[in-house]
Amino acid sequence: MIDALHRSHPFRLGKGSPMTEAQVIRLERILLLVWLVLNLGIGALTVHEYGASVDELNNQRYADDALHAYPSLFGILYQPKYDSSYEGHGPAFIMLAAIFVRIVQAGFPDVYIPDVWHYAYFITLPLAGLCMYFLTKRWFSTWTAWAILILFSTQPLLRGHAFINPKDTPFMFFLTLSVLLGLRMADRVTANEAYVSLEAPATALKEKFQKSDQQRRRKFLALLGLFAASVLALAVFSRQVNSLLGAAVTYVYEADSNSWAGRIFSAVGSPDVPAEDYISKVLKLFHRAERGFLLAGVLFLLAHLVLLINNTTLSGFLRDTWAERNIIKQWGKRWGGGLRNSITVGLLKIWWEECFRALRRPEVIFAGVALGLATGVRAIGPLAGLIVFLYLLAKLRSRAWGTAIAYFLVGGVMTYIAWPRLWDAPIQRYLEALGTASNYPHPGRVLFNGHLYSDSDLPSSYLPVLMNIQLTEPLLLCIYIGLGLLVWRLLRGRLRTDLLLYIGLGFFLPFVALILLNSSLYNNFRQVLFLIPALVMIGAATVDFIFSKLRQSWIRVLVIAALALPGVYSSVRLYPYEYVYYNSLVGGPAGATTRYEMDYWRISLREMAFELNTIAPPGSIVVVTRSAGLFSRYARPDLVVDKPINSILDLNHGYDYLIQVTRGRVGPMYPEITNVIVIEREGAVLATAKYVRDVSGK
Repeated sequence: MIDALHRSHPFRLGKGSPMTEAQVIRLERILLLVWLVLNLGIGALTVHEYGASVDELNNQRYADDALHAYPSLFGILYQPKYDSSYEGHGPAFIMLAAIFVRIVQAGFPDVYIPDVWHYAYFITLPLAGLCMYFLTKRWFSTWTAWAILILFSTQPLLRGHAFINPKDTPFMFFLTLSVLLGLRMADRVTANEAYVSLEAPATALKEKFQKSDQQRRRKFLALLGLFAASVLALAVFSRQVNSLLGAAVTYVYEADSNSWAGRIFSAVGSPDVPAEDYISKVLKLFHRAERGFLLAGVLFLLAHLVLLINNTTLSGFLRDTWAERNIIKQWGKRWGGGLRNSITVGLLKIWWEECFRALRRPEVIFAGVALGLATGVRAIGPLAGLIVFLYLLAKLRSRAWGTAIAYFLVGGVMTYIAWPRLWDAPIQRYLEALGTASNYPHPGRVLFNGHLYSDSDLPSSYLPVLMNIQLTEPLLLCIYIGLGLLVWRLLRGRLRTDLLLYIGLGFFLPFVALILLNSSLYNNFRQVLFLIPALVMIGAATVDFIFSKLRQSWIRVLVIAALALPGVYSSVRLYPYEYVYYNSLVGGPAGATTRYEMDYWRISLREMAFELNTIAPPGSIVVVTRSAGLFSRYARPDLVVDKPINSILDLNHGYDYLIQVTRGRVGPMYPEITNVIVIEREGAVLATAKYVRDVSGK
């Protein structure tokens, strides 16, 4: 079905010769196939440069363990055993990847297996792009869908993760696929569309606001401006504030014991504790105070607004609310009684009949299978099901239950099949995985804006800042303008309910929850890459608005090229380390080197090993500060690869080379020794090798 905007501006075969709908659909399919083949071909030509990441071996073992469990007939014959590190996620995708690798290996015995694994991960990115294309076409024009497809697929951050990330990029694909197939399922049930509009309540609120007391209205606007300015200042000057607090703590820590600062420190601290620990504690308290300030400010402004539009005081509002208490209570009794009376045995019977009919529909089966696979990758997969269920309710009201039951039933069965660890106790195991996934413990420190934090004490700005500096500038501009356009359309017109649900539940709700709940995050925001598609969809409103003003196809093509150019350029320059991309807001990767995480998955050890293989004498002893096993995969067999835990990092210990992967604030060891190998991209040093044998004199 060609959307209304597309019909009004059809493609043409020649002058005055519009294409038929069938021809347009055929051309669209050919172009999408060409795009997919081109992406897969580029991936096949470039996959060989990507090194193994720290998570890969564990996940590949997980795939083997899970596949070996199926002969147990779902745990009936014997109970499979699993490593405890697998508790937070399911094996659905990694099992499919393992099957793909085995098929390729059977056909091409000499193929390099690590590259096949990487290619299996990568395939999910262009497939996610196709899902984005069809989702965009639901709500915007075909031209906009092409723009979003290309803009999404050329993000350096996503392209870098696609080759090395066995969990987060695949989950992003399966979640997006689940939403797409679920919404299509709802469309097949009924063609009626559901819309949301805030125009009437917004108009009523505006009228009440204008009729309120002028002096109180000015006071509210002044408070609102002051709060907005405070939030903006905290965001813009966060680095300076952190540095100022650190300097203040250092001053008090180092102050003379007879001074006022020294007396304060003697009362609350101990000189035996390093100053860095006190700085970390103060910053932690400050960031907690930031969250409290934001929450209190929002609640305070809402309370002021309610009192203002009701033209009353706090005491009057409470008095009126108490007077209405009995009315609300009586209404609640009537509503609850009506609900209990309405849910009869007959209605339940109708629901089950509708459920069994729905189970015979292919669209319900496909949507449920996609939901089950998404859940089998990450326990939060049912988020897609929630979006689909609420859309069904908006379209069908009470008649949605039969289809919804069938949909979730298929999804649950698919999850059970694809996740062997659930077999002995499905609900208990799933809840355990959900709890682990929502707050996965990370033993290391997280570098953010030049400071080290624990993963559970990150500042509120962590996720917003990283999303602003790791997406390309054109996409960011589209997102911010698109947010304004969507809000304007919601207030002055109407929005499709499914679009609002997708953006609200697919991005805003998890985004705000992650910040308010202070969820554990690390490795930048790779664990929440699944938020990116819904975030990009906000930018589609901007692109659609631009294309509505441009009639010439060649100009639209130039706009799409301009949107994608920064991402393509940076991907080429950073290859194969695209995932360390930072935009110009922080000075690119070079500007982010000492402030944010860089090669946290240490894939640069592959290139380092190949470089060292060409210069190291036979039998050289090489010490790798982190992930020596990754280096060993690519090192010459005669090289002796050691770990710091076994070797004292001392120049007199007798080793030849020291390999260090750069991770932000962790400075180079022995800076006085010249590097013999430097792995860098765009001014950002990712790994270094130092020859220390001659320096030690042995």
